[in-house]
Amino acid sequence: CVKPNALKKPRTFDVAACQEQLRYAGVFEAVKIRKSGYPFRLTHRRFAARYRPVVVTGGSSSRQTSSTAGGPISISRALASAKNDRERCVATLAALQDDVATGCKVGHKAMVLYRAAEHRVLELLRNLALETIIPVAQRGARRGVGRVYRRLLKQTRRNLAAILACDRRKNDAAALDVEIQRALDTLGPRQALFPFLPPELDRARAHRFKLQERLDLDEVMRKLVDDVGADPSYDALADCVRRADAIADVPGTQAQMALEDRVRDALTAKAGAKIAPLARAAIDVLDKQLMETVRDEAKRARYSNEDVAKIDELLALTDEALTKLQLKKANEMDDRERVVNREIRLKQLMLETYASLYAIPSYAGFRDPRDWASRKKFAFSSSRKTRDKLAARMLAHQAAPIHCALTDPAKHAGASTGAATLTAKTYDKRATQVFKCLLGATGALKHPFPANLAAEALASAFDEPALRVELYAQLAKQLTDAPAEGPTVERTWRLLAAAFESFAPPAAFENQIALLVKRTAPDDCKSVLMARLYGAVYGAARATAIGAAEMPGVLETALDAARIAAKYGEADLVTASSSTTTTNGDHSSASSNGIGRVASQRASKRVPPPLPGASSSSVS
Repeated sequence: CVKPNALKKPRTFDVAACQEQLRYAGVFEAVKIRKSGYPFRLTHRRFAARYRPVVVTGGSSSRQTSSTAGGPISISRALASAKNDRERCVATLAALQDDVATGCKVGHKAMVLYRAAEHRVLELLRNLALETIIPVAQRGARRGVGRVYRRLLKQTRRNLAAILACDRRKNDAAALDVEIQRALDTLGPRQALFPFLPPELDRARAHRFKLQERLDLDEVMRKLVDDVGADPSYDALADCVRRADAIADVPGTQAQMALEDRVRDALTAKAGAKIAPLARAAIDVLDKQLMETVRDEAKRARYSNEDVAKIDELLALTDEALTKLQLKKANEMDDRERVVNREIRLKQLMLETYASLYAIPSYAGFRDPRDWASRKKFAFSSSRKTRDKLAARMLAHQAAPIHCALTDPAKHAGASTGAATLTAKTYDKRATQVFKCLLGATGALKHPFPANLAAEALASAFDEPALRVELYAQLAKQLTDAPAEGPTVERTWRLLAAAFESFAPPAAFENQIALLVKRTAPDDCKSVLMARLYGAVYGAARATAIGAAEMPGVLETALDAARIAAKYGEADLVTASSSTTTTNGDHSSASSNGIGRVASQRASKRVPPPLPGASSSSVS
């Protein structure tokens, strides 16, 4: 014990007194003697086991690097042929460098002695050797574990396949449970390393579920059929048949199958009163969703009549043929909203069929690309290659202003009211101004008030109908081959939606714009843009242009699906006025099979007001 001070006070350290105590106690001398001796001492067995990896790897620390006498091969042989732990220690030191081997002293009986310098070198060489040995050992261990798992997996799959192939054993629930549990006990503990279960196990589980389902279903069916005086509901019978269809590949006993036939017969008897009026109503309005529901329910109930057969014929028609019939039916019933809805669907089907005829370059009102390129200032002094390159990019995205209009006012003079009121020079000047506004509004050119530029561009086309084709052509140009990243493209789509809200594209250019949206618009806003396009075509015209104060809000909500009317969507729209026959009778008990749900959805739609300006012409 060393006293820090003679006064026995805390936080006081007397250096001279402490040194004197350590000197008189002989601590300094003991340390000196210890340093001059061998502080690290290991038994022969521990030393040979700890530093054996240094010899096994044959690293750069070996005394010889060749396979001659005294090299690693001869040393390894000596290590393998050693009779006791001391000889192994000698062979290990023989593989090390001279200074390390000389500094280690091997005792005759028990110990290997060495100092700190040799200890540091030995530990370094051992760590370097383990970096080579451990990955090899891990690979071998993983290979061994994998081979064991592969053998167990093959055996498990053979056992499961054998029981599934035997009709008697696979229908024995107890035997199947034993085999499934055996597979889980064998493969389950190894899931951390091999997260795989054989498909035969999934098949066995599914078959076991069907066996239990057959037993449960038998009990439910027996209660429905054998209960004296009870009248089972259509829903309960349909649910039993649905569950029986799901396990049709697992036949039950003769008594169980007879019971299932009784339930099917009872369902067929009740199906006539439930399905017949809905089948008639579905044909009356040609509602495809309701017809599909009636067809599926009739098939499940094994029910058929003339209306069900007619539904099968109608659903076998092509989408275009059925849509034409729906449009004709809507005109007969004076359902204005459905007329618009079906006309839109026919247009979309036409775009899918004749897409090559409505590509953007197919519009006849465009200027010839070479003529458009030659109108650029000083184009006569540029090379032909430069002009051809400019002509090829006439209808592709660009971040610089255009030098003249993309469309020829003389070619579409009859397509837009007022097209002849502008001279060619004025038309080009106004068109280039509109394009500059589009660049600023979409962010291609920096401007402090992009919404004002958007309002200016739309107002120019709103006030001058001759520029409407040009505006839509410029928007189509900026959306063709546009860069995938950045906000420019999204702003251009929003500006296109704002243009739809201002005025419809001219009839001669409508299909080109629709095809552009259908092919290139993002998936999350494609349906919204299509609905806005046809809302502009079939809806009431806007009285005034969108002002600068109103424009930010219009752009913000331009792609909001909540503001889109259902009649401009792709789904068939059946209003209450044309579906009153579907609500006759009590359908509340059919909610589980979908018939009542479809009928109630149809009946919940309100009767729409007449559509202003909408075309109700029938398809010829």
